[in-house]
Amino acid sequence: MVQILQKRAPALTIRAGHLARELILQQGLQPEQVDIIPGAAGGPKGIGIQGLDQAIFGEFFPRAPQRRTLVGSSIGSWRFASMAAHGAQQGTERLAELYTNLYFHKKMTRQEVSEVCRGMLLDWSIIRIIISQSFQLKPSTFSRVTKCCLCWPL
Repeated sequence: MVQILQKRAPALTIRAGHLARELILQQGLQPEQVDIIPGAAGGPKGIGIQGLDQAIFGEFFPRAPQRRTLVGSSIGSWRFASMAAHGAQQGTERLAELYTNLYFHKKMTRQEVSEVCRGMLLDWSIIRIIISQSFQLKPSTFSRVTKCCLCWPL
């Protein structure tokens, strides 16, 4: 009898260019090496990585506080904004609760979807807190509420 072993894909994949890869192999991944963090759109998948967000933003980055640029789209930007406003633990937990309780009917327009999402962000005070706490917000795409770029010391 022949048994075929199946290898599972790693839970986390780090993509890096040649120089970054060499640095990580020599020193391990260090928080001071990270200064730009992308946050992709992806709906519920963004909520599914809540534990990873809490570990990275609540434990890993605080070991080396520095200014970092966060670039996000849709749920990626909401995650960053929520953590900036309320911290890694509370921010991700409350965003997950709000997000999973949103309701969209099949015939909603983009504008209606944007208004529902805007309401969620306003209810959680994400927008007001970011502006009032002097986080640097690059508003070029923020008018749609689904995309933004935040810069702040982490």
